[in-house]
Amino acid sequence: MTRNTQSQINESPGQRCFTLVELLVAMAVLVILMSVLFQFTGAARRAWLGTSSNTRIYENSRIAMELLARDIKNAVASDTLGEEIPFYIYNHDPVSMPEIITIVSPTDIDTTSQESRLCEVTYAHSTNGTNEYTLQRQAIGDNNAQWDFFGNTGSGWQNTPATRDYQEVIRGVDDVTITCHQADGSAFATGALPYEANQLPAFVEISLTLFDENLMRLKDTLSLGVWQEQKRKTLRTFTRIVFLP
Repeated sequence: MTRNTQSQINESPGQRCFTLVELLVAMAVLVILMSVLFQFTGAARRAWLGTSSNTRIYENSRIAMELLARDIKNAVASDTLGEEIPFYIYNHDPVSMPEIITIVSPTDIDTTSQESRLCEVTYAHSTNGTNEYTLQRQAIGDNNAQWDFFGNTGSGWQNTPATRDYQEVIRGVDDVTITCHQADGSAFATGALPYEANQLPAFVEISLTLFDENLMRLKDTLSLGVWQEQKRKTLRTFTRIVFLP
């Protein structure tokens, strides 16, 4: 094969090789495109996770608010001598005083073994212990010896924490506030004492601060500071006003 023939083969159209500069430019463009793609997929994943988190939080708020509102709206009270029925709001503290409210209200618990649907209903919330960051509810009917509110004007009718068999309502509860208001809108000033009366307030304001309940699974695997920061990012506060007849 002659030199001219070899030269013609090497310089045939469509057989030109890439230079080093062209390869570097192509790799740079590929890196940029991959970076944009990863950012897009990362943003989409965060949006999906945020939507799932908000869905859980809003669903929990709906469950808790409907149950609280129903019990409070249907609460009964009486100041008739010898037939008193109390309405009690505690000085709730999630560490030292988990109880929030104890009222007498009709419930949907099993009525086959009791004569009345009226129950002593207590709500509690704690940020420590076995039931931390949960909203708990107890309902005691007249088939229980602890059902003793009628005609009792003191606090002796309230069941002690040791005898309270709570049922979990929701998880992921950071704070719960229940405020009683008079007809003119002013809040009952409890001060150092809880609000206890044999009559109903005009309306009650319920405030719930919730976070994603799935974070409870990570509490023991993350440092306290990291976990609290993750909890803070998902906090949502819900408020509802319940008017009593």
